[in-house]
Amino acid sequence: MRFVQRIAALVLPVAVLAGAATVAHADPCLSIGSCAQEGVSNQIGATRNAISRDGEQLTSGATNMRRNLKNGVSSRIDGARDSATNRVSNAENSVTNRVNTAANAPKNAVKKERNRLSSDVQDATTLPRF
Repeated sequence: MRFVQRIAALVLPVAVLAGAATVAHADPCLSIGSCAQEGVSNQIGATRNAISRDGEQLTSGATNMRRNLKNGVSSRIDGARDSATNRVSNAENSVTNRVNTAANAPKNAVKKERNRLSSDVQDATTLPRF
């Protein structure tokens, strides 16, 4: 309220001059006092509207800032979650591949040895041809 009063006190001299100027260009006023009062009233109304617009802009700006901040934090959290999920999945796949490779190595070695022994036995039991 004090802000409006200060604006009104600063605007009053301008409004009086504006009121005097409107007397010459607009509808004639009944008296200079009524013209000045109308000018001041218009200036106060304009100031009130400007303050209301500024308040709305500040409120919407704060709301937008909060929304943007919330969205930014959410997207960073989602990105970190996705990254962690991918890392865990890659680690699981790596461990699975290592286990499979380690499990197949003895099997392959046994197969190779069996094939070699089978070949040796076949060579030993086959009669030579002349």
